[in-house]
Amino acid sequence: MLEHSERQRQETESLREEIARQHEHSERQRQETESLREEIARQHEHSERQRQETESLREEIARQHEHSERQRQETESLREEIARQHEHSECQRRETESLREEIARQHEHSECQRRENESLRERSCTVEDESQHLRELLDESHSQIEMMKKQSANVKNFCRAMNLEKDLEHERLARQVNNDLLKEQLQRATERIEELLKERERERFEGRHASEVVTDVMIDEGECLREQLTTKAAARKTLAGASAVPQTELTLRRVNQLAQHIEAVLFGAGRGDLERTQLLLAAVLDRPVVQRLLGAGAPQTLRAIEVSRALLASARETLAQLSSHGKQDEFDPHGRRNDHRGTRSAHAHLAFETLLTALIPDNATEEGMLRTIQCILGINPEQAARGVNRKRAAGGNAFEFVEALHAGRKRRKTAIDEGRVVCDRFWHANCRFDTNPRKKKRIRLGRNKYKEHWRHIQYETNEAMAKLFFAGHEYSQYLEGGGQPFKEDIFYQSKCP
Repeated sequence: MLEHSERQRQETESLREEIARQHEHSERQRQETESLREEIARQHEHSERQRQETESLREEIARQHEHSERQRQETESLREEIARQHEHSECQRRETESLREEIARQHEHSECQRRENESLRERSCTVEDESQHLRELLDESHSQIEMMKKQSANVKNFCRAMNLEKDLEHERLARQVNNDLLKEQLQRATERIEELLKERERERFEGRHASEVVTDVMIDEGECLREQLTTKAAARKTLAGASAVPQTELTLRRVNQLAQHIEAVLFGAGRGDLERTQLLLAAVLDRPVVQRLLGAGAPQTLRAIEVSRALLASARETLAQLSSHGKQDEFDPHGRRNDHRGTRSAHAHLAFETLLTALIPDNATEEGMLRTIQCILGINPEQAARGVNRKRAAGGNAFEFVEALHAGRKRRKTAIDEGRVVCDRFWHANCRFDTNPRKKKRIRLGRNKYKEHWRHIQYETNEAMAKLFFAGHEYSQYLEGGGQPFKEDIFYQSKCP
């Protein structure tokens, strides 16, 4: 996973360098376009000056024509100077022809300049199209980088879920080992049950009940064991060495006989009085030797019971704070019903569902524990049933449980994102960019995160663009790829400024 993340980081760095180079290339092309525009402006000024000179020449020609007309009138009035005036007018005619030829040459030169200006305009349009293509490539690179970031975030979530699964597996193994130890202790206590019966005083076994099942030898052995369990040190030593003692042959029939004997002694001492019998049984179970024998009075057991109660109390309080249902059975000091609804935050809901699933055992339904669990945790039947169903759907796997919590929202969000990407590409492909730097738009992506975008110039209205999009091949390919259909509002929201 680390090598994959490192490769992704290297690919991201290479993409960033490629984007920087493309940005520099676009900047150089923009500078060249600005220089071409300045050259075109200078040529336009030069042609304007030539046009003004041509107008001045035309005015000069008009003045010369008026002068020749006056000369012709003077020629008619002065016949003696006809020949001289004729020669002079012939010279003026030759000069006029030369001026006309000069004007024709200037006109041809202006036509050549006009053709050059047209070629420069075509070249500038080509450069603008290339820059537009580079901007589209840059946007695609940005989208690929965002997808790689999302993939890296998904990898982190997967690693976190795997670590959580490992922790839960360790906890399950530790709980299983603890259960095995408790079962062994319970088995040893069951095997030594007949020795508990011998702890009773000799007087309790006198009479017909003692003579039927328990002999004097058994009573002496039980008295010896009771003396061993009198002190804590001797009890620890005896219980520690109990596992090394070979098991006493005790059949099921013998166990039933001894149990019936204990019942007969207990109910015989109670004399048919229920309260008296309950008091005697509580006194027997509360004796120190019996507590030490059963292990109920051990410091570790008492501490475990205390910690378990604290954990359950904390879990009950936390679930009550995160619960999405109100406490309909409580009233405030003014006699009005308390309807403390839980928070509507998605994080609180996920925390509540996670805690509830962790606290409910796998066999809660089979063993009939749900009602007791509801009383201990302070939850209602709907919440308990929801936790059981979600745990059953996850199959006891923590990673599957996390996926089940986010499955529905993840599918909807992915569908909307894919649709927005398709709409954004359509807007970019069917609009022209206004490359005026003063009209560049700034789009806010998040907190302290912006991007600059050229202003779109669209050729149709929003409704006409929507009709083209939903009737085009882009939307059809999106639906064929498994995308969810959407309406015009998503298309309008995806439009850049």
